[in-house]
Amino acid sequence: MKKPTIIIHTCPQRLWYVKDFLIPSLQAQKLDDIYIVNDKYKIGNLLAFVKSLEKPIDAYHLQDDVIICKNFAERIKKLDSGIVCGFSSRKFEPDTYIEGITTPEHMGFSFPCIRIPAEVAAHFYKWFHTEETKKKYPKMIQTGKMDDFLFKEFLITERPEEPVNNLNPSLVDHIDYLLGGSTVNKAREGRTKQTRATFFDNPGLAEVLQAKIVLYQN
Repeated sequence: MKKPTIIIHTCPQRLWYVKDFLIPSLQAQKLDDIYIVNDKYKIGNLLAFVKSLEKPIDAYHLQDDVIICKNFAERIKKLDSGIVCGFSSRKFEPDTYIEGITTPEHMGFSFPCIRIPAEVAAHFYKWFHTEETKKKYPKMIQTGKMDDFLFKEFLITERPEEPVNNLNPSLVDHIDYLLGGSTVNKAREGRTKQTRATFFDNPGLAEVLQAKIVLYQN
């Protein structure tokens, strides 16, 4: 069985966490087909995400502010086809959200952890670069973020019957609050300091990580 491919999206100020914490946690579960997409030129997470799809492959995409569950590798090896949404925070999900295998209309905003097949990645990359898309979503594209919104919009309009698996429990928890808060969504921080996974099987894991980070930084 081929090991799953992991693509981690990061920026220079988070690279320390990716290299010294996130990647070692993946390697500890014997996952080593790992690629880092580092937005060192500050083109924004949307364009950095799009660029990562230039040579599309089947991959799990992780953001740089997550902690993986203890059986992450075991679960993703079984979840090795289709679109898999590995994170959900119910307070930010749309009213149309449906758990389990569903269609894009009912998918969550899962970019902290999402599996994207190569075929879908290639289609999105081509769709994003069309004049029609640029004219239809100029404000969204100009923000330099909103990659999750745009990807969902693409699926709804271009692949409305594509199966999407909204997982419960989540594969990852969101721990940006341990890393200085969101690097792109300051408005969200005004509403809440934490956007945690609603269902995550490993209580206390984030607290252990917090203690390790304190030691690392002192």
